[in-house]
Amino acid sequence: MTGTANIASALTRSARALPDAIALRVPVGRARAGALPEYAELSYAELDRASDHAAAALARAGIAR
Repeated sequence: MTGTANIASALTRSARALPDAIALRVPVGRARAGALPEYAELSYAELDRASDHAAAALARAGIAR
């Protein structure tokens, strides 16, 4: 990355390039013995929107970079 690249700008670029690709996959709850775990997934576009909402909430609370 060049310039002032950061995680937020990298996420935005990924969301534009691959909006439907899976960006985050985390297990949900505990799998029963012998069962496969269930996962929650977010696409790059969904993760980008969620991070924008979180950043806006922090800004409204007076928390800045």
